[in-house]
Amino acid sequence: MNPKIRLMAVFSACLLGGIAGYAYFFSSKAIIRRAIASSKQSFEKRHMAGFMEIISKNFSDENGFSSADIQEGTGQAFSSFESFKITLENMEITIIDKKTARCTCLATVVATTHEKEKYLVLGTTESGQRIDLDLLKESDGHWRVVRARGYARPS
Repeated sequence: MNPKIRLMAVFSACLLGGIAGYAYFFSSKAIIRRAIASSKQSFEKRHMAGFMEIISKNFSDENGFSSADIQEGTGQAFSSFESFKITLENMEITIIDKKTARCTCLATVVATTHEKEKYLVLGTTESGQRIDLDLLKESDGHWRVVRARGYARPS
């Protein structure tokens, strides 16, 4: 093979690999996906500060919950249960513009009491419950949840 053609093929492969690597590690979708995974892991480890990192101070929802309410409810859950197992499936992230995004997934949360009783807190044995998260890229450059829908149990 001609050395120039070989060099161009290697250069093209490196360029495409760099673009794919950038999209995998640094795209807004990838950053949001990692932030959600980190928040999920923090909740499972019962680490309040790590979990709250993804919740905007400006969080509000149609139930009237604020960031402080989320923190209080999380503290109550940590006191009431010994462990949590969270499953997020079919996660779809849509970038709406440079500062707004939406994440939709099916979530299942199983909580275990101190007496080792298990409760299905969110979702069913057949499927997770659809959760919609609206995210905003805040002034510090971090993506945070400003609104959530679907997490309240139907009455």
